[in-house]
Amino acid sequence: MIILMGSATDAAREAIVPMWNKDRSNLFACQSKNCIQCNQCAYICPHAAIRPFVLTDDELAQFDGLETLEMKAPAAMKGMHFVIEPSVLDCLGCGNCADICPGNPKTGKALTMVPFNPDAADMKKMAADWDKLVKVPSKQDLVDIRSNVKNSQFAQPLFEFSGACSGSWTSQANKFERR
Repeated sequence: MIILMGSATDAAREAIVPMWNKDRSNLFACQSKNCIQCNQCAYICPHAAIRPFVLTDDELAQFDGLETLEMKAPAAMKGMHFVIEPSVLDCLGCGNCADICPGNPKTGKALTMVPFNPDAADMKKMAADWDKLVKVPSKQDLVDIRSNVKNSQFAQPLFEFSGACSGSWTSQANKFERR
């Protein structure tokens, strides 16, 4: 039996995820062409299981087939590559991210919920991409992370993989307070 106090560590999540996700049926999928890079999905996620990552050309070359967007703003990050990526092992499928996603007014939302299948090739690729992305150096020093919600999400979360139930605002507030 695992007893959770506050938040799970990255190393312990492998044991916790089956306990929380055994009946989970959904995970979000991103349509990059509809993403407006607002980072609202990362802000609303109570578990920091969806995050924006900014990559240089050299960092992007380490990935095979990672779909990215050119950074639109802030100015210090223009020309870099943006990707919003889920942790398939940590997402609890609450749907908060898909609900808040404004998407592109002309083409629709960027995030939708899709059936979760841990054995599917695309899910395994997303898990492998996540493991590499979290090792990419943060670009939070290029922007003022305290100036707005979008910039705050480029900061490395200090509270992640919460043991709280899906959608808990306690976890979300705690995560935001520590960024």
